Amino acid sequence: MPDRALAAICACEGLDPAGALPLAGGQSNSVYLLEGRHVLRMGCGEEARRRLEGEAALLARLPAEVPAPRVTAAGRLDDWTYQLQPRLDGQPLHHLWPSLSPRVKDGLVAQAVAALRAVHALSAEGFGPPSDPAQRDASWRERCTREFAALLAQVPEVGYALPPAMTGALERFLSIHAEALEPATPCLVHGDLWPGNLLVDGERLAAILDWELATLAPRDYELLLIEHFCLYPNDFAEEDREVYCAADFADYAALFAAHYPEMLAAPRLRERLDLYQLGYILDVHVSWAREYGVGGGGPLSLLAKGANFLSAHGARMFQPDLAGRSAADWYRAYAQP
Repeated sequence: MPDRALAAICACEGLDPAGALPLAGGQSNSVYLLEGRHVLRMGCGEEARRRLEGEAALLARLPAEVPAPRVTAAGRLDDWTYQLQPRLDGQPLHHLWPSLSPRVKDGLVAQAVAALRAVHALSAEGFGPPSDPAQRDASWRERCTREFAALLAQVPEVGYALPPAMTGALERFLSIHAEALEPATPCLVHGDLWPGNLLVDGERLAAILDWELATLAPRDYELLLIEHFCLYPNDFAEEDREVYCAADFADYAALFAAHYPEMLAAPRLRERLDLYQLGYILDVHVSWAREYGVGGGGPLSLLAKGANFLSAHGARMFQPDLAGRSAADWYRAYAQP
């Protein structure tokens, strides 16, 4: 079915489907390189339509100083939604990061943070989807607690039999720490800044990719996926040759803290991040179980990651005292050529 849809989309856009090269990293979409210079992203169903059309509208809003692939054509064909973007030169940053010098790492994160500041400066009303004001909430606390409780209720529905002690601990954590989610001011956040979504050409940040998870949220919500990747990098690796550990990317988190200390300035930051992490872990596992079932070690992963963030002694990448103080000074000194 994707092959027939690919041929039909190419016919609509005047492109040659012969030699179409599937690209890794699409995850939610099918992605192809066409004629060596066009990237086609396509997805089937209502969810793909919402996701891709929302992303195309968002990319059109981004300031010029934000390096991102612009959409040159988009449309629908039967149940398929697609968009075309120009091919950009570069490599995903996670392929390069462990081998880069401290000076180059520092420069690349500095460029990413400059772009992020422009994104976060975009005005916003309410919390939720950028493309659908009707689905937004006026309260960040209410939105997060409702979604967290709904995900927790779905865990047994999809076949995960969590121990009662774990379920109770999650419920108690939410009730105790939910008030840390206030105050909150909405802005546009990218929401998926693992280094695989930073395209690098030499020492230049060529583009920030994959805006499908962009949302209106407090600025500190940007730290969620940065921290999750740094702690669990192999969850994001998409080629069999990649085997990482958390130590490979600890400096990625430290550099964001050094260059953008305002992101870590939210009151009760660690409580907020732990809530974000627990909600994200539940969301990933519920979504995976609905699509693929509960095998493959999923329940053990949910337990292990949930326990990490429920424990005060678990692994973390961001702490409030990193915000522009000793850790930032240490890393800048370390990163000198």
